[in-house]
Amino acid sequence: MDIWIIQDGEKKGPHPPFHIREGISSGRYDAETPAWHEGLDDWTTLGGMGMFRDEFDPAADFAGGHPGDGWLERGAADRNADDRDDAPRPFRTTVAMEPSGRLYLARRFWARWVDLHLYMAVWWLFLWITHRDIGAIFNTPWIMLIQLLPWFAVEAALLHLHGTTPGKWLLGIRVINEDGGPLSLGQAVKRSLRVYVAGIGMGWGPLAPICQGISWWITRRIGRTLWDHLGNHRVEVSAIRPVRYFATAVVLIVSMHLQFAVIAPHFIRASPYFQEMFGDNPPPHFQERAGRQGI
Repeated sequence: MDIWIIQDGEKKGPHPPFHIREGISSGRYDAETPAWHEGLDDWTTLGGMGMFRDEFDPAADFAGGHPGDGWLERGAADRNADDRDDAPRPFRTTVAMEPSGRLYLARRFWARWVDLHLYMAVWWLFLWITHRDIGAIFNTPWIMLIQLLPWFAVEAALLHLHGTTPGKWLLGIRVINEDGGPLSLGQAVKRSLRVYVAGIGMGWGPLAPICQGISWWITRRIGRTLWDHLGNHRVEVSAIRPVRYFATAVVLIVSMHLQFAVIAPHFIRASPYFQEMFGDNPPPHFQERAGRQGI
């Protein structure tokens, strides 16, 4: 959705939403800047557009209102109460909408890899439980190349239905459209496929870090990830309690250990270096089972 504005008596545009947010963040635009986008009957202001309201009203969700509803007075009362030593200090949840200000790239990176490692733990455990030939699968390049593809189908469904995934939920992240609505199934599928190809290089070892580096560079340049820019989505990042960070670390570590417990014998056999390192004392792992053909 492109936005037109009037500044210094001159009509300017069209501008993508991330450009407007950058302008608000830098002070070039304010809440009274006249604005219009396709679908509106008449011109309004940036502050009157739902997609930008939180840029001017970061406390609205907590205070329970919008400009004109008395949220300023409630916010001042809250601040005065916070100054009293005996005042209760509730945990406040604030929302930062990418790409306004902070991009929360580290939090989003770990949310992504929590999801992937959780999925891979389920993948390998399922193959082990069903007596598949883990060694054959581990050494088959095309299977390893498409290993993550089923996860992105699941991710698309979760984003469509809930706007989040297990890793994103743990770290307070939601993906929505610019108008605040949920992603359609088609939008979610396209977003997930873009992440799968451009974001992690299909999980292929040599390509994955290159794609992640390029994605990081693009995000820093345009103020949002390539897949959210192309799909016209935005990301909400909420403040979370420290216990969520702890739970994220636990899920990530347990998922990685479960994966290694399944593939450890095959991983060691594939490398003379690890064979020499572990010798007769392999790390803890699940007992190998007689493998069936295929996956």
